[in-house]
This record gives sequence, C-alpha cells and structure tokens, in this order.
Amino acid sequence: MGTSQILRVESEQQFPIWKGDLLVASLVGRTLYRLHHDDGRIVVNEPIALTSRLRDMVELEDGRLAILTDSRELLFLSTADPKAARQPKPLGVLSRKKLHRMVEGARGGGDRNRGGKLFQEACSGCHSNSASEVLAGPPLGCIFGAPVAGRRGYAYSRKIRQLGDRRWTPENLRALFDQPASWTTSSMSNTRIEAPVDRKDLVAYLADLSAAECRTAQRVAE
Repeated sequence: MGTSQILRVESEQQFPIWKGDLLVASLVGRTLYRLHHDDGRIVVNEPIALTSRLRDMVELEDGRLAILTDSRELLFLSTADPKAARQPKPLGVLSRKKLHRMVEGARGGGDRNRGGKLFQEACSGCHSNSASEVLAGPPLGCIFGAPVAGRRGYAYSRKIRQLGDRRWTPENLRALFDQPASWTTSSMSNTRIEAPVDRKDLVAYLADLSAAECRTAQRVAE
C-alpha cells in the first residue's frame, strides 16, 4: 500500500457518515482508503482511487479534506451537497400484500435448498442468515423489501449508499449478484455469482429467509 498518512475524520460537515472513520493515504497505490471499525475490527475498507501519489492530508475547519500529492499539487475533497448527504431521498410505502407477493414469487423461482448451500459457500463468511446478527457485512435474513443500504448504524460504501432510493427486490438482488462492482466498492465487488441459475437459487433462499425471519410490521404499512 505504501502508507503515507493516516487521519481520523472528526467533522460531519462534509462527510457525516465518515465521522470517526480512518482515512489512509497511499503513496504507491494512488488511493485513499476509508476504514470503518467496530469493536476493534475493520468492517469496511472502501478504496477511493485518485490519480496522484498522495503525500499528506489534513481535515480543514469546514470538513473538507486537503491532500498534498507527491508532485506538490493540492487536492480538496468535499461533498457536492453536504445537506443532501444528510437527507437521503425517502422511499415510498411498501404494503404487506406487495411484499408477500414479492417474497412468494421469488421463493418459487429457484431451488431454495440449493440456494442455502450457495449461501454457505459464497456469503456466510461475511453475512449472517438472521435478521439481526451483524458480521463483517449486514445481515441478510430479512432482506426482501428493505431499502438498499438501509441497515441503521452500518457503514456502507459510498457507492451503494447512493442507491438508497431503491429496495431489495428479486431483480435488484440478482443484479447485485451478477455485477457487484456496479453496486458497491466493498470486498463483495469481487464476488460475482456467475451462473444465472445460481443467482435464482440464491435469491429463492433469501426469500425463504425473509418469509421466516422478517417482522414486516416494523417496516411496511399495515
């Protein structure tokens, strides 16, 4: 990595979700890494690729990041609209009936037992199949109908947070498994589920989990 500087984000004026995270500047990799830690463990490692070798950085009074490159160029990193960053676009209400149809349709669209085996092989290292247990990644036991990047308190990558006006539907889950790098910059971006039948079976298993574990009254309209 060739670490040149480590900085703790103290302000929430520009990057409110980054507050308390560590930023690691890489001289060799020309990349800024955001590290989110929980109980002494790094649970998110988000690389932010830049075009220059990074020499030094400081956090300014207004929350912007000033970064000095190896060629003595000064870069400033800020949020385009800090107010918008604190107020994600709200989702509409999802009815019980619509959620039930979504779950039941996905359950019948693949082999749930085979999907469970795929989950253990491809997902269980980072995600639990419960509705509440957080591992390195958010739990997947109650994923259907939930907002994308909607787990309260979890530090999602910036890329997937920008998709927070979507819900986890069968279509979106299959798209995530097919092209994860289009959705996130986390470690999952390198774990594509290549076969379409595998994606269908995995989604069917997640639908089965949601049917068993979801407390839908906490999330959808009566």
